[in-house]
This record gives sequence, structure tokens and C-alpha cells, in this order.
Amino acid sequence: MDTQELFRNEVKKLKGTEFWGIVGGRGTGSVISLSFGEMYPKKISSKNSSLSDAVRNNDPEYSLMVDCPWRIEDGEVVICGSHHSNEVDGPFQSAFERVIGTKVTSVYCNAPAYDMMLGLSNGIFIKIFCSSIGADHQECYSFGTPLGWFSVFFDGQVKVE
Repeated sequence: MDTQELFRNEVKKLKGTEFWGIVGGRGTGSVISLSFGEMYPKKISSKNSSLSDAVRNNDPEYSLMVDCPWRIEDGEVVICGSHHSNEVDGPFQSAFERVIGTKVTSVYCNAPAYDMMLGLSNGIFIKIFCSSIGADHQECYSFGTPLGWFSVFFDGQVKVE
């Protein structure tokens, strides 16, 4: 099985998982980290009081570290996106509160670029776009799974560690 096929198979496993953690906002720029599936207790908990208890004390079964443009929307309005202000009590925070605790009901992630769209049980979508203008790196997002970390780059290149 080639890397892209292995990646696609792992991404499909997000369907049905609980979305229990998200990190982003002040101090992270537009980068966000998402946590799904089982929670595995960390050997050493984070001391960062800005994190939820779940994120501070657990590692996820599946995770996404998103460095490229992203958007959270409900099909009618954009709730928040990487282009919004990430200040405390800004749109990031209110959007994050709406998605935590939902389940992933659909996953779309196809060649050639591997943009991703996650449908959530409350009707909200998280969309990830493998593009950027003026980026100084080529990695769009990383996807952590029990098999390892997949990195998705511009133009659909996928690598696994």
C-alpha cells in the first residue's frame, strides 16, 4: 500500500470519533490543533492553564495540526476562520466551544490536494484548505494516527514518519 492510500485509509477512521480537544488562539497565530478519538493519559500533564483539562492531561488517538487556511462554518455562515482575530474571547473561542464534544459524522479528503472537510454531529463543518500565499514552509497540515504522523504538503504530496 502506498503512502497516499495509507493516509486516506487513516483519515476515514475519523468518522464516528469524538472531537474532544482544540488548541488555538492567542499566542498560536492561525495554527490550530485538533484532538479526536480515544484519550490516552499523559505521563506528565501540561502546566498550561489555557488548555482544557482534557488536552492538558491526555494525548489523542488522532490529531490534526493545521498550518494552512481553515474555516469553521454551519452551512449558512462562517463562524470563524484562520483569517479572524485570535484574541482572548474572540471568534476562535466561541467557535471552539461550539465544536467540542461533537462527533465526526463525515470526512472528505481526496486527491489531488487533500483539502479536508469534517462534518460534525451538530451540523458544523471544519474545512482545511491546502493553500497559502506567502508561506515560508510547504506543509499544510499534519495528521497524527496510531500508525504515525502524516504530513500533507502543497500539491498533494504526502509523507509519513
